[in-house]
Amino acid sequence: GARLQATGGRLSAGGLSSPRSREHRRSLAASTPRIGLTAGRRGAVALYAAAIFLSAFLLFQVELIMGRLILPWFGGSAAVWTVTVLFFQVVLVLGYLYAHLLVSHVPSRRQMLVHVPVLLATLLVLPILPNPIWKPVGGQDPTLRILGLLAVTVGLPFFALSTTGPLLQAWYARGAGRPYRFYALSNAASMLGLLSYPVLVEPHLRTHVQADAWSAAYALFVALGIGIAVRASISAAEVPTPARAIAATTQRPSRRAHLLWLALAAVPSLMFLAVTNQLTQNIAPIPFLWVLPLGIYLLSLIICFEGSGGYRRRLFLPLLPLALGLMAYNLFPQELEVGIAGQIAFFSAGLLVCCMVCHGELARLKPPAIHLTSFYLLVAVGGALGGLFVAVVAPQLFSGYFELALGLVLCALVVLVVLAPGWLKRSPGRVWAGRAAAALATTLTILLSVYVYGKVRDHNSGDRVAVRNFYGALTVRDAGVPGPFALRELYSGTILHGEQFLAPQRARQPTSYYGPASGVGVALRAEGLTNKRLRVGVIGLGAGTIATYGRPGDWYQFYEINPLVIQIAKTQFSFLRESPAHVDVVGGDARLSLEREPDQRFNVLAVDAFSGDSVPIHLLTLQAFQLFFRHLAPNGVVAVHVSNRYLNLVPVVARAASTLGKMAVLIDSDRNERGGPIKRAQWVLITGDRALAANLAQIGQGSFLNDHNGTRLWTDDYSDVIGALK
Repeated sequence: GARLQATGGRLSAGGLSSPRSREHRRSLAASTPRIGLTAGRRGAVALYAAAIFLSAFLLFQVELIMGRLILPWFGGSAAVWTVTVLFFQVVLVLGYLYAHLLVSHVPSRRQMLVHVPVLLATLLVLPILPNPIWKPVGGQDPTLRILGLLAVTVGLPFFALSTTGPLLQAWYARGAGRPYRFYALSNAASMLGLLSYPVLVEPHLRTHVQADAWSAAYALFVALGIGIAVRASISAAEVPTPARAIAATTQRPSRRAHLLWLALAAVPSLMFLAVTNQLTQNIAPIPFLWVLPLGIYLLSLIICFEGSGGYRRRLFLPLLPLALGLMAYNLFPQELEVGIAGQIAFFSAGLLVCCMVCHGELARLKPPAIHLTSFYLLVAVGGALGGLFVAVVAPQLFSGYFELALGLVLCALVVLVVLAPGWLKRSPGRVWAGRAAAALATTLTILLSVYVYGKVRDHNSGDRVAVRNFYGALTVRDAGVPGPFALRELYSGTILHGEQFLAPQRARQPTSYYGPASGVGVALRAEGLTNKRLRVGVIGLGAGTIATYGRPGDWYQFYEINPLVIQIAKTQFSFLRESPAHVDVVGGDARLSLEREPDQRFNVLAVDAFSGDSVPIHLLTLQAFQLFFRHLAPNGVVAVHVSNRYLNLVPVVARAASTLGKMAVLIDSDRNERGGPIKRAQWVLITGDRALAANLAQIGQGSFLNDHNGTRLWTDDYSDVIGALK
């Protein structure tokens, strides 16, 4: 069973097992019903297990479903997921607080009268479909809007689900049951909900079907929850010993224990979100890579709370300084030459060690079942504090993704505080060994803190600009020796988003993915031959390189969701201000802006938003391309930049083009341009004019794409990013 070392005695999940008299233990046992492994007992276990499993599964499924539903409204940024996690962590705290207050202050037989109406009230918000009135306007930070949307749409059902774990475990413990294994069960269900969504649910079910199916499953959960509440109320009437009488026989957890619960829960929460940012922003911007860190986080909870043998101090404590030191050494990209797969495996292993130690020590400190709800409440508060720091505080406080650096130091400090009293405790023959261990751990923690601080301080020392907001971290740096080939570069994480020659005579030369032989260069040159004045739309500003193609009389309109990108393009690069064309920049999500605008009659509409970390899926759907062609002139061209190291988006774009009866030409500029600051660029040019398509293919040495490539059409209701992975 679950045990707790406490002031010379042992506290178990079912009650107190300290060195008391045998008569006292017998009297305490007599006051608690003893239930054997009868059919009724097994039925109760199965009923409680089913409800806890279903609630945890639905908790994680609704997180992913809501994230998928609202992601297109907020530019497809990975930060949408981080804010979504924060919301659910906060509501989890409220649910645990409700369970704690209900168990602690409401008589057992009356708890049903409170909880059943709460469950019934949550049915009023079904089905869980977000209202379009929450769509953002402009490019302001959408954190509060996302939180409000989630609160209105799914706040009540999620609140009810979050109460299930601690509340049902507290009810189960009344019958001398051991409830903590249900915590491992709930985390296993969460893991199943997490892993099944991208593999089984999203590729096969449309989003509105997902929402309807979840709503139906939630209604089943409410029925199950009501049945358990009634059963628990009846059982409570048969138990003569009130909870407060049992609580009086157990030692109340100290304030230090409360603080340790809080800290040991906050650090893993901060770490898994920080490692998520590390993997998706600095190593491999593969969509949904955040599933791996969250899965590791849940796995550690399952192992540590399943039983007493999951967490071994002798194994994991020696690994902790090694993991923290290696992650600190490899804190920033390209410091450890092991490749992308090696980096992912490296940080995953380090995160597992940190989570195992923190959650293992947390499991060792869990109190008797009578204090279960307060334990879960503080664990939830700690998790929310970690999420709050990464989602809200870090983007305002740091100019880069430095929360992992802080997490490494906090992990070392918290573990040191937990272990130091045991090392320093006087025991015959072990005084000096304990003091030596404490001194060594303290020294290593100080060295780690100094080393990490130095790396963070020096990280952006050579950059002209280093800024961060909700949409990501941006850096501007000058590269190359002074002269005609010196460049100024704009990066988002490790992804290049534009560069410009510093030499004045070359400052207007198109560079990187936008050279004359690139798809967008070919489209603009071809349209310029037949139109004296061009109207050009560009989704994704970057450094503003496409503006170099502007001629007097032309009109270029850029759409950019990140206000920091707009500021940098105007102040650090000269493409926009030196373009002979008239240039406008519209802030906010491009698709939402185009939906509100009258027809623009663009000769060329360049969609350049898919080379970075978080691919905005809502710009690749059939409805998006229908919107693009509504804004296009009769013989216009939609140019889609599909260069991406991790996703093959060519079939997705070709499938949408064929559905609309358009021709799609793939132009790979790697075959046409060598040397200089030209990067390999893949563009798909789409037009309804067959003669124009043939001309584009000839000029750009491109090829027509197969209309029947076997790829399922992406719509606002369906997409399969996992299937597009290279």
